[in-house]
Amino acid sequence: MLKKALCAATVALVGAVASFTVASPASASDSYHSMNTLNGSGSMSFTEHGDRVWLFDGDPDGRSVWIDVFIGANDFVYGFAASGYGMENVRGASDGGPFNLPENTTICFEIFLTDNGVYWGSKNTACWYNDY
Repeated sequence: MLKKALCAATVALVGAVASFTVASPASASDSYHSMNTLNGSGSMSFTEHGDRVWLFDGDPDGRSVWIDVFIGANDFVYGFAASGYGMENVRGASDGGPFNLPENTTICFEIFLTDNGVYWGSKNTACWYNDY
């Protein structure tokens, strides 16, 4: 008898908890974007929430990874580097000025390598719509 009562109470409790469960918000993956240098030695990611641009140098090749950021395809906004194997560099809206990218606009990125400040190799380019 006690076993039946405990089982019924458990079922009731699970039912009550399930009825109060709130659905998770939509995935934020549509506001997160990434790409690599063409040779794979560097990477970048862009998170629309906070306009965060993260740059990473993942190769001990003596070169730096560089990113240029544009509004649309041609309106240069800013650029910066991650220099040295394992180094990362981040910019975002909280840094103010040009780092606060406009919403409802296409933002383009060019990632490439530099060798002693000189462009080296090929550029990888991607554009994403910044709607947050």
